Formats: sequence, structure tokens, C-alpha cells
Amino acid sequence: MFIFPSATIFYGLLNRPSPAPGLFFMEGHSFGNEDLPRLDQKAVESLERNGVCIWVKELTSFMGEHKEYWKIPRTKAWLEERFERKKRIGPFELWERTSCSAQ
Repeated sequence: MFIFPSATIFYGLLNRPSPAPGLFFMEGHSFGNEDLPRLDQKAVESLERNGVCIWVKELTSFMGEHKEYWKIPRTKAWLEERFERKKRIGPFELWERTSCSAQ
């Protein structure tokens, strides 16, 4: 399960580590502009390696970090090409990977 961008409390509640290289994605807080290409590539590699089958996408966030999504284009494309939106629950969308061996 991958949670983007900031409701990472779910990892703790579910006793699961983040499959991404970081917990929080917001420029100036967890990365600088110069870090974006490396962070983007690392995120894709990490999500693939960890067999992410569920993506919890936040539609709103306290500091607007959900708007940072476009700054990581490889990760954005990887998620959008491999996952289908299944359900909306409040400010969250639940997406499932179209073909996932870990299910």
C-alpha cells in the first residue's frame, strides 16, 4: 500500500512500513528542487520492488502537498498507468493495481 501524500499515520495504524523512499512528499520539507529527478526515479524503483498493489490517493491536504504530485512525473505516470480508481471515501481515493501478483 502506498499513501500519497501525507496521511502516513495509516502506515503506523496498519503496522506497515512505507514502500516509498520517504514518508512525506513536499518540496522544501522533505526534498529540494535539485533532488526531484533522483527522488522520482527512487520512488518508482521502490514502489515496483515492494510490489505495491494499493494506492491511497489524498484529494486534499492541510498544506496543499497533494498538489506536489506533478513534480514527480515518473512516479505519477507509473501510478496512473498501472492503477484503477475503485472507490472514494471522504478525501481519499482507493486505487488498485490492474495486475498485481501480491494480491
